[in-house]
Amino acid sequence: GESRQRWWIARSYLPADEDAGGGASVADTLKALSARNRDLVLQRRACLDRFREMRSMERRPVKAWLPGLVKRLRGEFPDARVSRSHLYAWDKQIKTDADTIELADFRGGDRSADLYVEFKERFRLDFLDARKPTAKQCYERTRIELLQLGADPRDIPSLRTLHRKLDEWYPPHLQAFHRDKTLYKNQYLGTIKQDDNAWAAGRRWVFDHTICDFWCRYRDNQPFRPWLTTAQDWRTQKIVAYCLSPAPNSDTILYTLREGMLDSANMGGPEEVCFDNGKDFDSWFFDRRTKQMRKRRLNNEWLADSSFRGIFGHLKIEPHFAIPLQSNGKSRQERWYGFLHDHFCRNQVTYCGKDVLSKPHELDKRLDDPAQVPSYESVLAGIDQIVTAYNLSADHQIESLREDGLPLSPAAAMAQWCEHVRVYDRGALDLLLMHHDRPSTVRKQGVGVTIRGSRLYFGLRHGVLLPELLRYQGTKRKVRAAYDPASLAAVHVYDDATGQLLCIAPNNLGDRAGDLSGGVEHVAAAHRAIRQHHKELKRAGLGRLQPKLSPLVYRLLNGDLGDLGDVPEPVTRSIKPVRTGFEEAAQLADRHRFKLAVGAEHSQDPAHGRPPQPIDHSRATPARRTFNLVLPDTARMSEGGGS
Repeated sequence: GESRQRWWIARSYLPADEDAGGGASVADTLKALSARNRDLVLQRRACLDRFREMRSMERRPVKAWLPGLVKRLRGEFPDARVSRSHLYAWDKQIKTDADTIELADFRGGDRSADLYVEFKERFRLDFLDARKPTAKQCYERTRIELLQLGADPRDIPSLRTLHRKLDEWYPPHLQAFHRDKTLYKNQYLGTIKQDDNAWAAGRRWVFDHTICDFWCRYRDNQPFRPWLTTAQDWRTQKIVAYCLSPAPNSDTILYTLREGMLDSANMGGPEEVCFDNGKDFDSWFFDRRTKQMRKRRLNNEWLADSSFRGIFGHLKIEPHFAIPLQSNGKSRQERWYGFLHDHFCRNQVTYCGKDVLSKPHELDKRLDDPAQVPSYESVLAGIDQIVTAYNLSADHQIESLREDGLPLSPAAAMAQWCEHVRVYDRGALDLLLMHHDRPSTVRKQGVGVTIRGSRLYFGLRHGVLLPELLRYQGTKRKVRAAYDPASLAAVHVYDDATGQLLCIAPNNLGDRAGDLSGGVEHVAAAHRAIRQHHKELKRAGLGRLQPKLSPLVYRLLNGDLGDLGDVPEPVTRSIKPVRTGFEEAAQLADRHRFKLAVGAEHSQDPAHGRPPQPIDHSRATPARRTFNLVLPDTARMSEGGGS
């Protein structure tokens, strides 16, 4: 209907227009597309070219050849979604090479990429916080804040959209970095594999505590969850010693160290120890430093002239303390605890689970029935069996415990790979591996020792201070007391400056050494009876007239001596002598024990050079300090004997 005809010429034939930017190639046109969409465009263009070629060559009707062509194209290009209508639509739509971009699929996609910009920024500031607020709380606060500022509700996503896009907007590692540092370190930071040959066999021991996931009972006491203190050799992963107790403390660590060193199968003990960062591990008598001193990098100024260098200093053991709240430093010990909980704790009748969610429903009923609660002795025997089986078992997949391709048990690896044997004098080691109290001055009550927060005094016999301690009373010269946690009948008193053993001071609570050799349970009961007696005197108005009774006198008047029992000596293997600085003290200890046995505690001491002081019985008063403590019962070690 126009007045003149029009001729259409392809733009590629016009060089002038190409220079002006009108003639772009297909490759340049498709650069902006994604790889998947670009491949789709090329497939559809190939289908279109094949259709145009067939149409120009075929003389038959379209309905005769088009169905076969569509079938072949669908087989060759399954993603192009070829159909008869699509081929005609593409032929009508694509006129030049520049129009090839129209074959791309622009449907769908993330249309919200440029939406919710302000919402995402405000939500991020609230959500990525160490207080770990929930996504719903942050969403409500952010939505209310934007609405108050006059934002369009369409610019605020729904809560469902937020939950769906949360990990996409804020990657999980970013959430963990800002909300949970521990999760970020454990899950997203790289790990460094520990060198299996960093320490030789028997050189480094790792100490730690774990609470058992079951309940047991001791005699007629209430059920309690026992704690296990273990020492494991780092290289061979052998459990060299352990101690089962109601509560972990420095005494259980000391007992574990002692029993492990006295076992000849452990080659005499380590050269280094790896400790937890708790206060019980960082006790003063281990390293002669406390946690505060170590953090402030201060030495003990009041111990500058002291002869006591700490237990580790005398044993030539170097202590290392783990990083706080980092279990990776003791990973091998933690893995063994997992083995213990799965193979021993889970099989107990009173298994309580590792947390509230895993607690059995019938636990309370079982605890109410004493017959179902396992005894302390049976638990101790079971742990001894599982530790022994673990040390002797070679059925494992641990690559570091192999020799010539064959697996070794931890005990066999310790026996074969340990090159250096550390041996000590038994008497010196017994004196050294006691609980050494901090240096103090001698008072009229004797030498004070702090035991579990209570002050207990030693050194009075028949109400009179021992002559070895008289020359220290009223002076600034300090003494150091060492005691065996299993027996509080007496303490060993040393001169802090020279390290000389002065005497074996008896407990002020009784004149007989055997009264307190069975532990402190009877001592606590005696103190409770004495306090009740004092209250009765006060109620009767005789508090100032009647003298206070000592625990021994009170028990004699009431006829309540009882059978306190004796703790048997641990059975240990022989150890070859090596000087540690306590050999002289061991010989002096035997002399003092002989003097006490023959009743010559008040005879003239040649070392003092003066006759003994006269005894004034009128001024002799019994000790009035009271205390209430309960020491844990310790377990015998694995493989090495003991009690």
